[in-house]
Amino acid sequence: MGGAFMSYQQYGIDLALVERVKFKMKNLEIKERMKMLLQGITKANLQNRGKVTRLLGVAAGIFGEKLVGVK
Repeated sequence: MGGAFMSYQQYGIDLALVERVKFKMKNLEIKERMKMLLQGITKANLQNRGKVTRLLGVAAGIFGEKLVGVK
């Protein structure tokens, strides 16, 4: 990374969380569940705060992560 400011950091997302998710995405079962979750998601869906909150909650469950605050 070379000390570069990554785009997710501007939203306050922790590097450790990103690394854990990247590692977990190597698991084919988790990857397939995420693909199914995101199938049919549109740009409009991603601009809807309620839908994004729900998607993040389901994704956190798939990854076995607890999200607190505005992560």
